[in-house]
Amino acid sequence: MLDLFYSLFSEADGATDMSSAVQIILTVIILAAAVLLVIVNVIVLARDKKKKSLGGGTADNSDTVEVEEKSEAAETAIFETALAEEIEDESETKPDPVSESKTEAKPVEEEAEQVYEGNGDMSVVTAQAEHGAIASKRIFVMYNRSFTAKLIQSDDAVQERYSALKNKLLSYKKVGSRMCWQNDSFRYGRQTVGRFAIRGKTLSLYLALDPVSLENEKYIFEDASQSKRYAPTPVRLKLKSARSVRWAGELIDRMMTGLGAEAGDEKGIDYSMPYETTDALIKRKLIKLLATGDVGTEVVTADFGTLSREKFKVVTGLDIRESVTVTEAAKTVTEEAAEALVIRAEKDEGRRGDIRGNKKTIVNIDTLSKNFTSGDTVDIQSLIDKKIVSRSVGYVKVLARGTLDKPLTVKAQDFSLDAVKMIVMTGGAAVLDE
Repeated sequence: MLDLFYSLFSEADGATDMSSAVQIILTVIILAAAVLLVIVNVIVLARDKKKKSLGGGTADNSDTVEVEEKSEAAETAIFETALAEEIEDESETKPDPVSESKTEAKPVEEEAEQVYEGNGDMSVVTAQAEHGAIASKRIFVMYNRSFTAKLIQSDDAVQERYSALKNKLLSYKKVGSRMCWQNDSFRYGRQTVGRFAIRGKTLSLYLALDPVSLENEKYIFEDASQSKRYAPTPVRLKLKSARSVRWAGELIDRMMTGLGAEAGDEKGIDYSMPYETTDALIKRKLIKLLATGDVGTEVVTADFGTLSREKFKVVTGLDIRESVTVTEAAKTVTEEAAEALVIRAEKDEGRRGDIRGNKKTIVNIDTLSKNFTSGDTVDIQSLIDKKIVSRSVGYVKVLARGTLDKPLTVKAQDFSLDAVKMIVMTGGAAVLDE
């Protein structure tokens, strides 16, 4: 081609001068065309590669997504397994009790927040399944019986003694009675002069007499002055016989005469009450119930400690430890579980300022561990007795510190959640006594 151009231009005038310029121009054009061709080829190759990449990418992406989904599913399964092992229910939903049998049963919802107090007699009742035996499952319950409920379920002899001495107290002018959850109390003006209480099957009368003044006399009594509740009425008389009732009447006369009270006629009112079943009293709210479930073949009446231990297993799925530190407790049990494991004690409507002080204080868990033995009940009175707090204290908050190495039933007005965790992890009970 170049030879053709050269021949053409060489025939014209001045061809020799122009040939060099034309040759340069043609060379530039040819080079530009070659570069353009290379660019076009590069673009075409890039487009083909992109198409291939997009076409095969669907399968590659699918594989990647599938692997990610499998990985995520595996992680979820591991998380759920670990969560099930640590705690069965960390949310505000009701926890499901765990069957002791290997045979799985349908989960039973449990009341997470209830308010109860009291000690059980550890009796066992067995319920038969309607269609044959089912997997054994123990349900732990605690009955908090009011004084009225205890009186209703007492035998005739207890009710007769109660009626006789209540008539005796009320025969004095300006004496009135007031029934609260735990006692039937009597006041002369503003002073508490007597309280009836029932412990187990025994009726007791507490009188506002000086125990020291009765030491050398015939009367059989117990000195209850160390108890804040009964300090105003420290002489405890157990009413187990006709003689004990007669002696109680004599002491009532001595006490009221000393107070300058005017005696009146006894009205002979029958204060006995007809027997009612436990279920009926629960419906009337004279007995309050706390349970770890509501369906099973075996029902066990428990105390605070037993109830707390069984509920701890239900809520967390964990075993009780011999000892626990603050750090271990904080990492092992969630705050939601700790809140669910606090037992709220029934407020005592009869409690007044003469029973409790008005100062607030804190007590650390390791202090309780050092000063109490396994199975002890810790409350304000026991703390005062051991000189851990002063007699003016009426409000205790328990805080977590150090190590707890024994089960304790701790009754306090407030707890830190870590303190609750330490108490329940070692088999004790955290009882909120507001």
